[in-house]
Amino acid sequence: KTFMLINAFNHANDAQRAELQKWVDAQEFDRGIESTTFVPKGFKFVGGTISYTGMSGENYKFLSFEDVGGNGYNTALSLFGGYFLKDDFAVGGRFAYNRTKIQIDNLKLDSDDITVDVHDYYNISHTYMFSGFIRQYTSIGKSRKYGMINELRISLGGGQGKNLDNSDGLNVGSYQGIFKFEVGFCPGMCIFFTNNIALETSINLLGFTYTRYSQTHNQVETGKFSTTSANFKLNLLSGNLGITFYIPGKASPAK
Repeated sequence: KTFMLINAFNHANDAQRAELQKWVDAQEFDRGIESTTFVPKGFKFVGGTISYTGMSGENYKFLSFEDVGGNGYNTALSLFGGYFLKDDFAVGGRFAYNRTKIQIDNLKLDSDDITVDVHDYYNISHTYMFSGFIRQYTSIGKSRKYGMINELRISLGGGQGKNLDNSDGLNVGSYQGIFKFEVGFCPGMCIFFTNNIALETSINLLGFTYTRYSQTHNQVETGKFSTTSANFKLNLLSGNLGITFYIPGKASPAK
């Protein structure tokens, strides 16, 4: 190729030489970006996240709502692990469990057009999800301590829930089964503070979710409800934070 370029350059006129020089300069352009292995092939990793949120209120007023009273909580647990098939590329699985309780003792809304009075309402539900994912790691600069994570996951799961309503003095109960399917893209960041222990954070940025509810009311009537959603948004409330342990394989060098 070099001989052909030299020969073409020698037999070209000034305009052709200028075009050839531009082409040569374009081929030689280099941004100087060097690839650095962040996690080598053969490593394994395990980790988890846990969160708890509790709330309670009594005779509380918010906007047009009056006499708000009740309590509730949300607990979430996630365990995951994986294996690096090659440098900075891993596959793995995840299990997630979520439990939510809401109890409304009193809630009143009285305006010119709308009147709402809810009391003695109780809801509790729990869901579980199994996921498979692939991960691509990218070091920030030449650092082996700070890196970016891009995770693509497919999740399948379900759960149960029940509602009890005594607002009208009659105990009305509903039981529901939940089916859920998700496909999501979750970017994040990984920070090593020892050779094999890292702090990881990620958010749900892009995804598709299908959820189906099957209800039974007072063990007599049945009902169904489903939702489908696709989103591309930065949801800071969907953030995950956890500790991950990276275990070298037999053929892997220590980080």
